[in-house]
Amino acid sequence: MRGIRLLKADEVEARIQQCTEKGVTILLYKTARTDMQLLDESFGRENWQNDYKVIDGKMYCGIGVFSEKLGEWIWKWNVGVESNMEAEKGQASDAMKRAGFLWGVGTELYS
Repeated sequence: MRGIRLLKADEVEARIQQCTEKGVTILLYKTARTDMQLLDESFGRENWQNDYKVIDGKMYCGIGVFSEKLGEWIWKWNVGVESNMEAEKGQASDAMKRAGFLWGVGTELYS
């Protein structure tokens, strides 16, 4: 399976998380659209898919990538949390971004 490249500067979003007398904390993040573009680029549009499931009231997203070597889909799942704006849409987007992280999308944001 091919790897996913590092994010480019214009694919990283930023927002102020906290502002105090000691300084500012800035949160760097990626969008679900960025994940989709990188998955398309890395595996081809026809070689990955996503699926959503609600388990115990929480939304999970799974990203499946087709392994030609194994001849089957490999899935990685993660759960999302609601956003302050649109709860359900935010939860779905967050779950997608977290599942993308498991495939290596944006892992450098945490280093």
